[in-house]
Amino acid sequence: MAQPLTVTTRTDFLGKLNRAFWIGSGALIGVGLTFSLLAWLNQRSLSLVVESQTVGRLARESLALSVERHAAIRGYLLSHREVSLAPEFALREPLHAKLDSLVRLSAGSGASQRDRAANVRTAISRWERGWAMPALDPVNGISVATVRDSLAGKELYDSIRSAFDSFIGAQQRVFKTRVRALAILQQISFAAIVIEGLLLLGVLVWLRRRSVRQTEQLFEQQEQLQSQALDLQQQAAELEEQAVELEEQADEANRNANALAETNENLGRTIQRLQAAESSASSAKDMWNESRSSRSTMVSVASKTPMRCSCSSDSSLP
Repeated sequence: MAQPLTVTTRTDFLGKLNRAFWIGSGALIGVGLTFSLLAWLNQRSLSLVVESQTVGRLARESLALSVERHAAIRGYLLSHREVSLAPEFALREPLHAKLDSLVRLSAGSGASQRDRAANVRTAISRWERGWAMPALDPVNGISVATVRDSLAGKELYDSIRSAFDSFIGAQQRVFKTRVRALAILQQISFAAIVIEGLLLLGVLVWLRRRSVRQTEQLFEQQEQLQSQALDLQQQAAELEEQAVELEEQADEANRNANALAETNENLGRTIQRLQAAESSASSAKDMWNESRSSRSTMVSVASKTPMRCSCSSDSSLP
């Protein structure tokens, strides 16, 4: 037999359902927020990796353009053929544009990397002023012998190559750091998603067990209420039967009361007759006593009268 359960009111049950709903909603919102935050962090980290890769590629392209410009100028100085300067004129503006983009994009990699990009642009400007522009001056141009004997151009260009190497090496370190950070963040994201998934599953299992237990309690309480309703119906039927019996007993009591009243009335009349008879008997008794007293008096008088006569007779004798 099931143990008696405490009756759960409608307000308590609705409160439990509301708490379960808010707990589940909070868990889902937490999972959603965590997933959104991790997705944003992954996207941000991926964008930084792509940015580092783009900056590194831009630096290598700028280095290649500077190499072609330097080679074009040296070829012109050696051959004095203007066709050799085609790369110089074609790549001058693209190189400046790429250097500006390099300085602008390297700002996201830190102040040191931005300074390295600025050093690259400064080295290119110094090379142009110190060797490239004078070499292309038609009036004060540099002769082939000067190109062969002078080390100025080589030193200036070596400073460009050194600045690019420093920038590209640092950018490679930044790229590797960001890739490693992205990998760690992805691992953390995966672990966080797994943990939150397990927590959410645990919350759902707990809510399911709680809901099932409350539902079972409700069904048991409903069965108890139905059983109690049947008992109340039986008790109501018994009370109706008892009411009918009480009505019959009341009718019988009324009949008995009427009979008793009639008996009391007859008894009263009988008492009155008895009292009348007693009064008549008392009156007869008084009359008999009076008649008896009268006879006794007459006898007494009669008995006294002869005695006086005899005495008179005796006194008249001699």
